[in-house]
Amino acid sequence: MTAAARAGSSMLDHEVCVGNQALRGHKRSIADAALARRRLARVRQGAALVPGDPAGDAVKAVQRALIVLGFSTSTDGSALVDGDYGPGTERGVRQLQTELALAPTGIVGRSTLAALDEAVSACLATLDDDDRTRQRDILDRTVDMSPRELKARYRPAVQAAATGAGLREEVLAAITIVESGGGGNNRPKFEPHHFVALSDLRAAVDGKDAAGMDALTLETLLESIRKMRPRAAENGMRTSIGQTLLDEMAGSRQAAALRQAIAVVQAWTLRDLRELATSWGWGQIMGWHTVRKAFRAEGVTLAGLRSLKPQVQIATLGQAIHAEPAWRRAAEETNRTRDFAHFAAAYNGAPIGSLDNQTYACRMRDAAILYAQA
Repeated sequence: MTAAARAGSSMLDHEVCVGNQALRGHKRSIADAALARRRLARVRQGAALVPGDPAGDAVKAVQRALIVLGFSTSTDGSALVDGDYGPGTERGVRQLQTELALAPTGIVGRSTLAALDEAVSACLATLDDDDRTRQRDILDRTVDMSPRELKARYRPAVQAAATGAGLREEVLAAITIVESGGGGNNRPKFEPHHFVALSDLRAAVDGKDAAGMDALTLETLLESIRKMRPRAAENGMRTSIGQTLLDEMAGSRQAAALRQAIAVVQAWTLRDLRELATSWGWGQIMGWHTVRKAFRAEGVTLAGLRSLKPQVQIATLGQAIHAEPAWRRAAEETNRTRDFAHFAAAYNGAPIGSLDNQTYACRMRDAAILYAQA
């Protein structure tokens, strides 16, 4: 199928949005294409999908389409395909509607389904055949790359990323395997508390004429931002990233760099805020890292985080580890000692000595051993 044909077709004409029908009955995330098509045809005739709707196969197709576009479908922010039109999927629909200037009803009616069709078809038309197949398999949850497979398929990429990050090859490989969930973690995870913090930062600079501010006025604005009280999001969590992000975007206290960073924040759209408040890719790295000067200098971009190509994901993870001092120091400690506990603590916040830390560290240690032996 040509790109032009794909761009003009329904999302149900894409296997990505229903799944590998040969695996129906074995994978919960795969929709019955015929049932989904019939139910969504009714939506086009006016019978909307609503929260709590029992039309599971049609809901799965909608969930998969939303995930392709970068939206989450679960209350915990993850990308879940289960056919349940619950609060997480409703939030994803509302976000889509808001970003496309549709009434944010949380209901999939004719206009929302048409917009979803158009958006997902346009997105899939930008992918090559390998990436479309990989996206389908990720949504099907059939991707499970072992250390041996990683080494056989992508060793040059692992070696290059390890060299760039200053790590032993098996250390970088272990991080890649565990963080990627065997290559399958290329699904977005939306973090509401990050969205609230980033939204508050944008609100704090909205309407300000940064270019016309003298140094004293600029510093006064920045101090007020640094003292912002973090608000709780819907999940009850708070984060202070908005207080320091402008400084990290600028990379210095120089007025010109700070003014430029403020201008970037002022230009953020709702889509930008959502994508910056989402973790992506094999490393499950938060989007807001990509606006930090240190990450920009390493070439870490949202496009890299969202890429479906394993070589790009491996390279991006290596660049990110090198860009973040805490991750780099912890990885270097692992490099020396082969103990992943410090990296586990630095990367996912699990305190050293905790069960989560021990589990995470053991999985990485085992992956490193298997990779080295392969």
